[in-house]
Amino acid sequence: MQIEKIDVGIVGAGPAGLSAGLALANNGYKTTIFEEHKIVGIPIQCGEGISEKVFIEFPILKTNKEFIIRKFGNTKIYFPGDYTVFGDTHAYMIRRDKFDQFLAQQVKKSGGKILTNSRVIDAIETKEGVKIKIKKDGTEQLFLSSVLLIAEGPKGDIARKLGFNTPELIRALEYRIQGEFSDTMEFFFDNEKYPFGYSWIFPRNNETNVGVVTTAKNRKEILDKFLKERNISGKIIKKIGGSIPKNGVVKQLATQKIALIGDTGGFT
Repeated sequence: MQIEKIDVGIVGAGPAGLSAGLALANNGYKTTIFEEHKIVGIPIQCGEGISEKVFIEFPILKTNKEFIIRKFGNTKIYFPGDYTVFGDTHAYMIRRDKFDQFLAQQVKKSGGKILTNSRVIDAIETKEGVKIKIKKDGTEQLFLSSVLLIAEGPKGDIARKLGFNTPELIRALEYRIQGEFSDTMEFFFDNEKYPFGYSWIFPRNNETNVGVVTTAKNRKEILDKFLKERNISGKIIKKIGGSIPKNGVVKQLATQKIALIGDTGGFT
């Protein structure tokens, strides 16, 4: 089987993998991103709210507004006992799929390559580099990369294969609901109701993302009760579930030729 040589291989075309790929491609490195799904940005596993700081740190995002739904000048943060804080947090609601796809376009424009429907099934660190085996459209392919960045998400299957410890996870459940039920982004903290987590209400245009992240296993029951408490009765358009790193960055982030980035490394 023929081996293709590259400077950097990246597992995963989420925001971490794409932003790393963009930086590397812009600096002249032969970069290939391996994405297991057919379309970058799908499926969406995200509340779709981001801080304005992202646009300050990544000016390239300001060149495209297609993924922006709306901007908020503050947020509401609720604590037990009806204690409310109005946060001076400038944030955006985005279309997460369009956000990722825009970053992917920039990677390609900068000379990077993105292989979709390409699942990394094995990786071995050698003296020559990292041997990467992928399965694309049912066919196996081999790459030899000087460096491998793993941005495969919180579960970290390839990271574990390579001997890394992956982060402890907390589960989230979100409903996308027809109608708007707030005029800004709202967060609800109550450790009795949402152990080690919180609930949220993120308004879009004519829709609202409402979710909960918690260590409690009855997330659906908790979220359904939250909807009743907040008088949210719109039609549920979509249900989204996912895992989030819980306890911060993992102890070992890198070897000589491999590094964990994004959720795989615990960078929530």
